[in-house]
Amino acid sequence: MMYSNSIYFLLGISICISPIFSGEYTTNVAPILLASRYGKNKLPIAKMISVYLFGLVVGFGLIIISYFEIMLLWGSTGGRGPFQLLFPFVPYPITIFQATIILVISIMSAVVLTIGFTTFLPSKFKSPFWVIILVAFV
Repeated sequence: MMYSNSIYFLLGISICISPIFSGEYTTNVAPILLASRYGKNKLPIAKMISVYLFGLVVGFGLIIISYFEIMLLWGSTGGRGPFQLLFPFVPYPITIFQATIILVISIMSAVVLTIGFTTFLPSKFKSPFWVIILVAFV
C-alpha cells in the first residue's frame, strides 16, 4: 500500500513544486531576478529550502497515514515475523518491520530525488506543464 501511495504522492509533489521554479521563466522575470542583489544566491536558496522542507514534511505525513491505514487493516502484530511470509522467494533474513523501515527510507530517498529532478527541469523547459509530463513518465 505504501508503494502505490508513494507513486501518487511523488506525482502530486511534482505538480506542487514545478510552478515555483518555472514561474520566473514563463513571465520572463528570470533575467531581472538574476541581475538583482539577492537573485543569484538568497532567493534560490530560500526556494530550495522551502521546497525540500515541504516535500519531506508531506512525505512523512504520507508515511504516517499509510502506517495507520495498515494498522487499521492488518493490526499491529506480525512485525517480528520473517519477510518470507509475504514473499517466499526473497533470500534476505529480515523481518517485516525491517522491510518496512527499508521501504520508508526508499520512499524518502525517492522524494528527495524527485524534488531535485523537478527543480532542475524548469530551467530547461521554461514551463511547468512539460516538467509535470516528464516527471509523470519517469
